[in-house]
Amino acid sequence: MPPLADAAVADKATVTDRAFDLVAGLLRDRLPAAKTPSAETVLAPQVDVTDQLHKLAALRDAGVLTEQEFASKKAELLARL
Repeated sequence: MPPLADAAVADKATVTDRAFDLVAGLLRDRLPAAKTPSAETVLAPQVDVTDQLHKLAALRDAGVLTEQEFASKKAELLARL
């Protein structure tokens, strides 16, 4: 391509980029902002209750947890089912 043609192509890209930026700005101004998911809508990873109960029982058996702490956490896990 001759040098003038290269400049014309580069100028068109610039005009296209400007037009795109203008339209994008107009859309951002007129459309409501996208909502980010709240902590409640983000799903927590599923916990394997039986695996957690086995780990808690091992901690109780090792003397790390008291019977009351184990029972409390066990009730909490079972309530998730």
